[in-house]
Amino acid sequence: MAPSIAQPHLYPVGPFSGGPFHQACLEHDPRSWIDLPGADRLPVRLQSAHPARKRDFIAGRLCARRALMNLGRETREPLPMREDGLPRWPAGTLGSLTHTRGFASALVAPAGTVRCLGLDSENWIPQKRISRIAPWVITDNERNNARRYSDKWFPRMFTVMYSAKESVIKCMYPLDGIRSGLLDWEIGLEDFGSGRFTFKSTRNSNSEIHPATEGWGGFVIDDQRVMTFVHV
Repeated sequence: MAPSIAQPHLYPVGPFSGGPFHQACLEHDPRSWIDLPGADRLPVRLQSAHPARKRDFIAGRLCARRALMNLGRETREPLPMREDGLPRWPAGTLGSLTHTRGFASALVAPAGTVRCLGLDSENWIPQKRISRIAPWVITDNERNNARRYSDKWFPRMFTVMYSAKESVIKCMYPLDGIRSGLLDWEIGLEDFGSGRFTFKSTRNSNSEIHPATEGWGGFVIDDQRVMTFVHV
C-alpha cells in the first residue's frame, strides 16, 4: 500500500512577520505535488525540470502569494521569473523566497521601507556532509569561534552560519548585481540562544563593492531546520 501523503500546511504568518515585513511559510510532504493555481503554467525553463525543482517553485510561489496578500497585494498568478532566475516582485514591493526539503517561505515588504532583504532556510546539515563542504563555507576564524561550543553543537552552529551567509548573499545581489560567495562573508554568533548574528565582508571595505559591508540578522530554529533573515 502506498504511504499516505499529508496535505501541505500553510502558515499565513511567519516568525519574521512584524513592522513592514510579512511572511508566510509552508510545510509539505516532499514526495507530494502542491496544488497551486497556475501550476500548469510553469516557466518554459522549468517545463522539463526535475519534479523536485517544480515542487520547490510552486511551494515558494504559494508562500509569496500569501505574503503579498498579507501586504494587501493580492495576486492570482504565480510570480514571474526574471532572466537571472529570481522572482519578479510586483511594483512597489520587494521580497525573498527560500525552500528546503519539505519547507518553503516568502518574506515581503513595501518598497522604500528597506533597500533589500534576504531569507534562507536549511535543514540541519549532518556532520558527515559538513566535513566535505566546510572549507568552502566557513573561514578559519568562524571555525575557531564555533569550536568554543561542544562538538555536539557544532553541526547546528555550522548550519546557522551557512544559512546566514545565504541570506546575506540573497540580500546583496539585487542591489549590486554581484553574486558573492560564502567565503566573502563572515558570520558572528556570540550567543547561540539570542537568535541574532552579525555579518561582515571579508573582501573589501569599500561600500561601492557591497551596499553594506557589515550588519546583523536574525534566525529561528526548530528540530528540523534553521531559518535566517537579513535586511539592509
